[in-house]
Amino acid sequence: MKRYEYGLCAGLPALATSVVPFVLLVFINLCWRERGTAILHWIVSNAFSAIITRKKDNGLMRWFFKDIDLTHSEELMAKVFSSLLGLFFLLFTVTASLFWQTLLLNISYTCNPNDGSMECFEYDLKENVEFWKAFSRLSDDPIDCNNVKYQNGSVGVICYQIVFNIGAASGASYGGFKLCMIAVNAATSLMLLHKKSRSITRTKIIVGFLMTAIYTAFLAFEIVESDKGSTNLIVSLDSRSLAIYLQLVMGFFAGFAFVFYIPWKDLVAFQNHLDLYDPIV
Repeated sequence: MKRYEYGLCAGLPALATSVVPFVLLVFINLCWRERGTAILHWIVSNAFSAIITRKKDNGLMRWFFKDIDLTHSEELMAKVFSSLLGLFFLLFTVTASLFWQTLLLNISYTCNPNDGSMECFEYDLKENVEFWKAFSRLSDDPIDCNNVKYQNGSVGVICYQIVFNIGAASGASYGGFKLCMIAVNAATSLMLLHKKSRSITRTKIIVGFLMTAIYTAFLAFEIVESDKGSTNLIVSLDSRSLAIYLQLVMGFFAGFAFVFYIPWKDLVAFQNHLDLYDPIV
């Protein structure tokens, strides 16, 4: 197999698993709006059950974002549900790529000529961050592990083996998704501690700057460590396949979507000025 085919083994199923349902939901919502809205509410309320809850009150179905009653602000409720749906599909893509990668691929960094179930390729550690190198070598053919330069470690290798690890894949993806939900729940509680829209804006700027700085620092650190020849951290956070790039990118966008896409200002204003929305007492 070509090198890119191993990446596609995990990357394409992950995208299909997340993109196809999203496109179908958009189509249903356009053609049958009421049914699409019901499906949207079901997905969001189940995925973010610690954040979005519903209660019946005298026959009226009330939706709550934490302790904020959204029932009598249809515009705000629509914003909240659409933003949470987008966040859900970003996080779902991350966990789907983790699932398919763990399910189908076993990766190692040792070229073993006696193991015919693995195929190995030349691998430069800088491909973790200098992704143009990885893309330029995606069409590489497998190497011959009997070559001395691969045996003595003078040239780095990455080896792929097709497997079917349903138990490990299910555990890893489920655990990863639950951790994401715990983090979202905790971050939501922190965001709702704000009482003024000005403080929300300040927090958005700070968080956006920190996320960008941390991501940039991480890339710079990996490049420097690659030049030094240190491989411990790099291997543990290795690119492995296209799937890990998908996880990093979607995780990064999920963080920004949480901070900037969810209407925090409107939620805080609604929480502080319920009388503007003419709630039923």
